[in-house]
Amino acid sequence: MNDPVQELDESECWRLLGSQQVGRLATGAQPRPEIFPVNFVLDEGSIVFRTAPGNKLITLVINNQVAFEVDEYAAEASGWSVVCHGRAAIVEDAERIDRIAGLGLQPWVSTIKTHYVAIEVDEITGRRFNFGEQPEIEG
Repeated sequence: MNDPVQELDESECWRLLGSQQVGRLATGAQPRPEIFPVNFVLDEGSIVFRTAPGNKLITLVINNQVAFEVDEYAAEASGWSVVCHGRAAIVEDAERIDRIAGLGLQPWVSTIKTHYVAIEVDEITGRRFNFGEQPEIEG
């Protein structure tokens, strides 16, 4: 029987992260944490998304420590999850913005999102899950 939970190495985590277009940004906003779905691209070892002025941007300026998660679920077979921890910062370098713009990062909705935010990843971990019959719980 396959182990139902397998730890993924760093290179596999990055590969899986790059296979997705949508992730969840978790911030330590006060008085409670917030989670924002965002579309993103990878740029030289960082996660980049676009945002407009507002709550998300203010939250990241106040506390730049974030978590970012992506996953995939195949019903009745398997799934995986990759979690990154790092620091978010507004991208201000014009050359980097031009490079990121060439990666095809477009907003989901037709609102103006003038700010690029990069998450510099300090830690990336992942797990693959093999679904199967649930074990009997004695009780």
